[in-house]
Amino acid sequence: MDTKELLARRLIAQALAPTDARPAPTTLAEAARYMVATQGQNYAGGLTGLAIRAGQDAAPTGKNTSELDAAMADYEVIRTWSQRGTLHFLHRDDLWVALLCGHRSVAGNIDRLATASGITTDEYHSIQQATFDACPQLTDRASLRSVTAHLPQSSAVTSHHLRRLGASGQIIQGPKAGQHDTFIQTKVALFQELEQAQQRNKANATTELAQRYFSTRGPATIEDFCWWSSLPKGTSLKATEQLAADGKILRTDIGNQPHYMAPWQADVTGKELTAARRLTFHLPPFDEYFIAYKNRDALFAPGVDPLTVMTKNGISWPFTVAGGAITGRA
Repeated sequence: MDTKELLARRLIAQALAPTDARPAPTTLAEAARYMVATQGQNYAGGLTGLAIRAGQDAAPTGKNTSELDAAMADYEVIRTWSQRGTLHFLHRDDLWVALLCGHRSVAGNIDRLATASGITTDEYHSIQQATFDACPQLTDRASLRSVTAHLPQSSAVTSHHLRRLGASGQIIQGPKAGQHDTFIQTKVALFQELEQAQQRNKANATTELAQRYFSTRGPATIEDFCWWSSLPKGTSLKATEQLAADGKILRTDIGNQPHYMAPWQADVTGKELTAARRLTFHLPPFDEYFIAYKNRDALFAPGVDPLTVMTKNGISWPFTVAGGAITGRA
């Protein structure tokens, strides 16, 4: 498989290019379910990426708010720190992803974290509990800062605790209130989904996540999956090799490196691959077509500097994809 085919298959896997080989999402909620987890550090950008995959006429706007967030009003789509310490959009049924992966990105010695904030360990835990207790209904960030108003770094401390609570599955975000993020206890908004997530077998959850990742991002490597999910390579490799042995994903070697993709990719026609390469997309910052892979070398057209799309400091811009390759900023 050459690079052109690799990129065409990724466009199709990511529901950007059409195929008769798999169902296509038609709503934002269906797109969220299909994509499993979609980076949502940029609020409007993440929702725009989902809308594009649902076949809606959407384009990056550069705004902090979005009229696309209606699906968040009843928590059908949620936003939380599910992976890599970064906000993602998930379908409510996939809350378990946050419980499986989120905690791996918020590690740290509590004593040191408390000292850095100028408080004791007991005060640290008390503030986190108070932050959680302040979210029995949708509450914006400004209101939550009252919990840490007595601290010199109130805003940073509030953000820290919200991230830890989100990564552990205790809170989620709802739609914005004006320009402000909102937060609510998960047990209030998604009691049944939280209960089911807590009962999931970790090994089975890892296997499902691997299968869905390779089905919606493949062809991709184990290293790509581990980067995207934050899961350790040992358990990820075991799950992936078993999926391949069971025929639930396909293995193909590209450049002597194993890549994996959905079984339905075998039914993608040459005509569909050619059609995918003829499409042009204007995708939002941090879009999954870029961010979902550890190795991004093949993604860029010759001569295009990857730093024009995302800097080393993590600042990202909308970008254009033509022929499957990223050609620069949109």
